[in-house]
Amino acid sequence: MAIFIWMNKYNVNVESIDLQHKKLVDLLNTLAEAMSKGKGNDVLHSIFDELVDYTIYHFEEEDKYFDQIDYPHSNFHREEHKKLIDQVSKFQTEFETNKKGISIEVMRFLKQWLIDHISGTDKELGKFLNRSGIK
Repeated sequence: MAIFIWMNKYNVNVESIDLQHKKLVDLLNTLAEAMSKGKGNDVLHSIFDELVDYTIYHFEEEDKYFDQIDYPHSNFHREEHKKLIDQVSKFQTEFETNKKGISIEVMRFLKQWLIDHISGTDKELGKFLNRSGIK
């Protein structure tokens, strides 16, 4: 049961960024699938680990672009990334202290964050990168 279907409207038209976003969507859909089978809490630990690894990698990749093109909105963009990392860390701590029912909360947060971040902040970054010749 996929809760987030990737559509072309989410593309930022930078191949590496689009592929990384699709990875996060896959993690979200993995959680949704597990939840539909009553196994959400069983997969949260591994999804958190993957999510943390993903965010570190993805945000480092975007940071390289910021520096390469002297992106004027890099501070704001980095702050959005920090907010995601902080929230995921909070969810992870809550889960590890055996708080029940966190799967739905995590899934809703990630889906909304992805939609908002990709459709807004990352779309702007994509346009700037495209104008700089990066696709």
